[in-house]
Amino acid sequence: MIDSITFAADSFENQNIHIWHDGFKWDFSLFKIDSVIFYYTQYVAVSIGKQIWMYKNLNSDHYINGDSILEVTDQTQWINLIEGAWCNYNNDSIKGAIYGKLYNWYAVNDPRVLAPNGWHVPNKFEWAKLSNYLGGDDLSGGKLKETGTEHWLSPNTGATNESGFSALPSGCRCNFGPFDVIGIYSFFWTSTENDSSDAWYKVLSNRSSYFNRGYLEKKNGYSVRLVKDAEALIIKNIQPTSANIGDDVTIEGIGFGTLQGTSVVSFSGTNSSIIVSWSNNRIKTKVPVNTCSGEVIIIVDSLKSNPKYFTVLNTNPCDIKIGNQVWMVKNLDVDHYRNGDSIPQVTDEAIWDKIETGAWCFYSNDSDNGSVYGKLYNWYAVNDPRGLAPIGWHVPSDAEWDSLSTFLGGDLVAGGKMKETGTSHWQLPNTGATNESGFSALPGGYRSGRMFFNIGSSGYWWSSTLSYTLTRHLYYYNTEINKLGFTMSFGLSVRLLRD
Repeated sequence: MIDSITFAADSFENQNIHIWHDGFKWDFSLFKIDSVIFYYTQYVAVSIGKQIWMYKNLNSDHYINGDSILEVTDQTQWINLIEGAWCNYNNDSIKGAIYGKLYNWYAVNDPRVLAPNGWHVPNKFEWAKLSNYLGGDDLSGGKLKETGTEHWLSPNTGATNESGFSALPSGCRCNFGPFDVIGIYSFFWTSTENDSSDAWYKVLSNRSSYFNRGYLEKKNGYSVRLVKDAEALIIKNIQPTSANIGDDVTIEGIGFGTLQGTSVVSFSGTNSSIIVSWSNNRIKTKVPVNTCSGEVIIIVDSLKSNPKYFTVLNTNPCDIKIGNQVWMVKNLDVDHYRNGDSIPQVTDEAIWDKIETGAWCFYSNDSDNGSVYGKLYNWYAVNDPRGLAPIGWHVPSDAEWDSLSTFLGGDLVAGGKMKETGTSHWQLPNTGATNESGFSALPGGYRSGRMFFNIGSSGYWWSSTLSYTLTRHLYYYNTEINKLGFTMSFGLSVRLLRD
């Protein structure tokens, strides 16, 4: 089966046709309808970890829409370029047949798109993922380089090509025009811009197994190696739609990957520890203990699927009725909105201090804290129209917090009835903690701009009411529930209330 055919012309005369299938490319032209001349270029794909890479450097002279990429042989013209262009090393087509073409970064970034459908120029993070899979930058270069000295100059240090990537020392065309270092270095563009004049690249050397990186002028001519687009990760259905803890569940969809590896199935934030079978389109697992009804998602290489609701029948309560209200018994720990859009995790203190859109973090950016206390959210996430809470739940208003406090005897004593007992999480003396409400409040602390405060001594929860935004606070040294006002940039816990 052919993946795609691209036609690029205004008529059947002088018609260019590009056929792609499983990493192979055939280019040919129809100069007349009854006369076909084939120009054959082959790209073989190689699977490395969970990425699929082209086996050879790109050697295309057109964008995906069929427009030609400018070939520039003249040194002076190359220096002055601010548009996409390519050349062969030393303007020698024989070199191009071996090493592929050299492109400036303007071609990489052209909106007409350099890569064919299903492929793209990798960003610097995708290159880092490749390097990390192969042992990190110190070792990965050797595992990427073609062995021997047919193309690489001696000593070609550490070259094993165990990845199958088969990198060749294609050299470069310098931003000031001349060609250099063929046989010695292999430069690859990333799609990541550094600033208005520079972009990031990766580089291999004949004298090292290190896989280096940096950023240089966009006018430089470097090789391009493509990576296959990640397959969409979609849950289509779950059978059965309800089950007991420990029961088998089959999840069907696409993009799960052929091997589990580090991928997980999450039931309402609890990862399943027993995977019966795993394939790209079907996963058989068991409902994990300590979970409850809610959203099931699959996470593959930090990519998250759409959520699907699932009902757990024989579970410890995930919610608790207090008066006429039904509350979740844990702090919220989601990283996506109700519609499936991701909520950005922000660890950088300067970004957190200035961001005015929804974001979350772990206390001290430590996931171990998140597994106990849940995530800390800014108020922009609480107020986002895409919905922070899953279907059937909402962030309580100030009035709803007041109703909870009133039912528990008022602000002076309600805190003690809401706090988890003991000192596993709360600091001594955890005054008056009885948890008779079942609310099981934990002291998750808060984030204020660039700093984290008060884990172990205080718990803070957002309300949905905008009035210098109203929150609730419990303290280890008394039984009160206090009403405080915080700015929207603070990071606090969220506890949900059933609609």
